[in-house]
Amino acid sequence: MKPLSRTLSIFLGVVVLLLIVLFLGVPAFLKDYLEKNDRELVGREIFLEDLSIHWFSGQVELEGLEIREKDTANVFLFIDKLSTRISLPALVNRHFFIRSLDVEGLSVEIVQKGMQFNFDDLYQPTDTEIASPEVPEANPWRFTLANIALREGEVNYHSDIAPFLGFDSIAIEIPRITEAMDTLTAHVALRVSSGGQIESVVGIRPGDARYSLRMQATDVDLQLVEPYFRNVMKLGNLSGKLLADFHVEGSWEDTDRLDLSGSVGLRNFEMTDPEGKALLAADLMEVAVDTIRMKEGVYAIDRLHANGLYSIFELYEEGNNFSRLLLTEASTSEEPGVDDSLDYSNPFLVLAYYLQGTVRSYQESVYEIRELSIAESEFRFVDYTLPEPFRYKFTEMRLLGDSLYSSREKFTIHLGAGLNDTGIFEGEIVSFTSDPSNMDIRYTVSGTGLPPFAPYTSFYVAHPIATGEMWYTCETSIREGIITSSNLVEIDDFNFGEKTGERALYDLPVRLAVSLLKDLEGKISLDIPVEGDLNDPNYRLGKVIWSTVRNILLKAVTAPYRLLARSFQVKEEDLKSIQFGLLQTSLNKEQERQLTDLAKVLHAKPELNVAFKRVTDRYDEVERYALSQSWTNYLFGDTIPERLNEAQKKQLDEPDPTDSLFRAFVNSAVQVPDSVLTLEEQCLVYIGEEAAVATVDRIGSRRGEAIADYLSTTLEVPEERLQFRILPADSLISNKNSAIYHIDFWVDDP
Repeated sequence: MKPLSRTLSIFLGVVVLLLIVLFLGVPAFLKDYLEKNDRELVGREIFLEDLSIHWFSGQVELEGLEIREKDTANVFLFIDKLSTRISLPALVNRHFFIRSLDVEGLSVEIVQKGMQFNFDDLYQPTDTEIASPEVPEANPWRFTLANIALREGEVNYHSDIAPFLGFDSIAIEIPRITEAMDTLTAHVALRVSSGGQIESVVGIRPGDARYSLRMQATDVDLQLVEPYFRNVMKLGNLSGKLLADFHVEGSWEDTDRLDLSGSVGLRNFEMTDPEGKALLAADLMEVAVDTIRMKEGVYAIDRLHANGLYSIFELYEEGNNFSRLLLTEASTSEEPGVDDSLDYSNPFLVLAYYLQGTVRSYQESVYEIRELSIAESEFRFVDYTLPEPFRYKFTEMRLLGDSLYSSREKFTIHLGAGLNDTGIFEGEIVSFTSDPSNMDIRYTVSGTGLPPFAPYTSFYVAHPIATGEMWYTCETSIREGIITSSNLVEIDDFNFGEKTGERALYDLPVRLAVSLLKDLEGKISLDIPVEGDLNDPNYRLGKVIWSTVRNILLKAVTAPYRLLARSFQVKEEDLKSIQFGLLQTSLNKEQERQLTDLAKVLHAKPELNVAFKRVTDRYDEVERYALSQSWTNYLFGDTIPERLNEAQKKQLDEPDPTDSLFRAFVNSAVQVPDSVLTLEEQCLVYIGEEAAVATVDRIGSRRGEAIADYLSTTLEVPEERLQFRILPADSLISNKNSAIYHIDFWVDDP
């Protein structure tokens, strides 16, 4: 027995030794096999620093796992240390139970080129075949993966758009995964290499294909997304901090189902152009969402708020400061769907594309915005299309929309701003929820200075605005595209400067129009009604308003008398002309009253001047003079008495062509029978045509002198403000007067 026992002991020892050698050699064998057959297994080189298996505890550890890129020596994935514990007794009960999985120092390099990734080769889909229904096993295998933890991980992402995006200090914890679990929960925390921290809890419910995400982001630097903006526009810098705390639930089968709540904000945001000039900026922008249910079309927003918002819009001959920076345009397809022209490597273009359908369906949605506000903001506008740039700014801008509900008939937005450091804007917009294009707009502009608008007036009418303040009230109603607008404008101390040397787009006597439009206090009041059809593609609101203003100016210039008569409470006809009787050389009381009223206008409007345009039927007046002089000679001979009684005066002023003795007197003087010449022609021969013409011209001069003397001497109107012009001979057609002085107004326009 002793030899047998000894032999059995030796055999058992050898077996145990062989088992120990086998167990100890398996890790080395596996490591060697993996490294030698890596390309056959995964198509890439794999290196493993160490592999150990603790057979009795079920613990497997590996260190220094490295997977290279497909065709290069670059590292795709590296794991510093991986440790897992497998429950060996559970295998007996057909239960694959991993008690723990710890990963330390995971590093992954992800490279995207278009729609291709550097890991696509690791997953090669095969042709789908219709498989026979599987017969459930009586005692199927179960699996459990518990206590999953990743620490000190990092992911580096590279693409044509984003050369580098880094995420480090990644930590993931998953308590448990089983084949029959209701919800898989994962806790994820990471740090963005450009700055910021993200923490999230992810929930996956395989049974009903649902997922959830609760994420908190703290001070995530916008450098993270800057490359995607550079993909569509030329930028100088994009900076700011993202803050977020939101919850998302959705389904990967029913992709229309997406529920969202929480808040997202930007702090110290700034976007600059390549020259470093700010395009957009904000101290704070935030959105607080109560509930969004995309499928049901429910949008309940607690707050939309911006503080310290800044923007500048610059207009050029071709485009503006934003359009000039654009590199590409997002798709504008009518319906969301797969679009080959869409750049799927840019998530912002994809997001904008798929949001189009959501925006279009707002009328079918239920929405509420409990607070919409903008505070302490500024907007600047610069127009470089003019010879001299126009600059204007809106400061201390504020907007408040309270309780914007789709269930209400309408909602109101209140607006306010400072205007170029001089005026104030206050207004409100009332929009109807059933069709927001139907609205009422009311606003006022108080005391804004007008000289900043000089570049426009210099371009259009060749006169810069020198002084002026404006008060403006607008009430506009839009229904079904039909606009009705009332615009009341009051301008104080408005004056144009000297004419520029440039050619005006519109040749309008604006300085004269302004002077005529001013009332006694130097103010201009305009009522500009506007009506039109905004649905008409040829209708341009700005063009209509300018046309209306232009017509007001032209009407003031071409027909100023009604304006002045209304302002000074005088007769309109008295400001149009002064009429003289036959051979009248001095002013009568009525004419003096007319000139007194005219002087009131000139004294009240020191920039306004007057021109008297004499019109006369010269030949008729010459004949009348010859008749009158012949009648005088007939009555008194060559010498008129120094004193005439009333009867004599009346007889002298009223020649009687039917008087037979008078006719005989003229016939005998000219010795030409009246059958050949008319009485007037006989008188002209008798007096002498040359002498008659000279006398009539002297009478015209004396009339002008009488007007000028009365205005300048008696009424103290400077002579340089008076002009006298003689219109062509025989320009008067009248049976009542021999001369009329038409009154025109003018301004000195150097």
